[in-house]
Amino acid sequence: MDDIWIILVFFVLIFTCLFIWLRWQQKSLRFEKERMLMDAKGRADECFLEGQKRLAELSKVKDELYDQKEQALAHREALIGLQLQGIVEREANIKEHASRLGKQEQQITATQQEVNQMQSRWSERIAQIAGLTAQEARDALMSQIEKEAAADACKLSRRILDSAQSSAQEEAQRIIAIAIQRCAITHSFESDSAVIQLPSDDIKGRIIGREGRNIKTFENLTGITVMVDDSPGVITLSGFDPVRREIAKRAMTALVANGQFNPSLIEEVVSQAESQVQESARAAAESAIKKAGLLTLLPEAVLDMLGKLSFRYSYSQNVLAHSVEVSLLAGLLAAELGMNIAQARRAGLLHDIGKAMSHENEGSHAQIGADFLQNNSESPAVVSAVANHHSHQMLIHDPYSPLTCLISAADAISAARPGARLEAMQSYIKRFEQLEHLGNSIPAIQKCFALQAARELRVFVKPSLASDEQCKLIAKFIAAKVQNELQFPGKIRVSVIRELRCDEFAE
Repeated sequence: MDDIWIILVFFVLIFTCLFIWLRWQQKSLRFEKERMLMDAKGRADECFLEGQKRLAELSKVKDELYDQKEQALAHREALIGLQLQGIVEREANIKEHASRLGKQEQQITATQQEVNQMQSRWSERIAQIAGLTAQEARDALMSQIEKEAAADACKLSRRILDSAQSSAQEEAQRIIAIAIQRCAITHSFESDSAVIQLPSDDIKGRIIGREGRNIKTFENLTGITVMVDDSPGVITLSGFDPVRREIAKRAMTALVANGQFNPSLIEEVVSQAESQVQESARAAAESAIKKAGLLTLLPEAVLDMLGKLSFRYSYSQNVLAHSVEVSLLAGLLAAELGMNIAQARRAGLLHDIGKAMSHENEGSHAQIGADFLQNNSESPAVVSAVANHHSHQMLIHDPYSPLTCLISAADAISAARPGARLEAMQSYIKRFEQLEHLGNSIPAIQKCFALQAARELRVFVKPSLASDEQCKLIAKFIAAKVQNELQFPGKIRVSVIRELRCDEFAE
């Protein structure tokens, strides 16, 4: 029984504690609620104050903007007023100017009427005096004026033509003399030797190899014929391609210095020689571009082809050195004539590029070079100058004839100047003899002389056998005969002279 009371008391205590804890929690929640309400009310008051402050600031900004707009409107109204005042003043000035122009127009009209009346009176008076009508007198006067004007125009054109012809030759000589004096290019007359020196004749057997294996390999790789004969201490390389001949020369020199010969080594040395020649050609082309003063770069294919000219010689004149000289001469001539200097130098440097391919393609080197440059996106002016620099008749349509004439002149100066080309004395004398023999073979010829290094053939005809008109036919006939029968580089001028003397004696 006691245990039951104890349990009851225990449960009562537990319930009492639980009831007290719950009341305490309820009070805590109420206090927390009140505190949160107070915080919310405080934040609401702060927000209200902040809103009032923001509203006051916005009102102040609104007032400032309103004041600024009013000031801007007032300023704009003042400007519009000034503009209206200026327009009114300008309109008044225009009206005043129009009034003055009207008065002047009336005065001009009155003066014109007076002039017309006077002209009419004078025309009638002239017609009465001359017995002609006014229209007939006017026509006669206009006809006389036209005749006098035509005569004056003919006299003026004749004076201009005579003056131009007399000064053109002097001006051309002056320009060419200036260009030649300012361009001093030295030419090396080295002929590419195809002779290889040997340390001893014993090495000839190694060059030939067993059953000719080494020499056949070398000839197949280089395209050059190796001539091994009884000449002591030398062998000769023969071939028409100067680039291949240079490759063969370098390769054979390296093999002779090494002293060993076998097909694999020959192939390796020839490959190295090809690389060396390509590098040498590229270096020569870049050096030529610098000497010519070109600022623009050339395409890779054009640069490689230009470098091959360093191995070509024309009458013992190096073609690349000749191209550089033509480039400089063309630039000097263009400067004197007021033409495009850079374009003239570029065309002069590239004018003989076809000679690097003339042995591989059919046609003249001018046409081959022009086609190659056109395929490599060269300018039409340069392509046309390259194509036509040797032609009396254009190979392609040439709207840039001044540049073509300039390149032809520079090319002729470079090739014909003293010391530019080396010819044997025997062939030089033979050229004179052939020209004079050809001129003397015509019956009407009295005397014939070859002049200016056989660049001119001066012919004297018999006056009794040829008239002045026939002299032109004789000159054309001789020029055609020279062109067909003789193979000389450059141009040959044919001058036919007919001199008639009438002698009388007074005693």
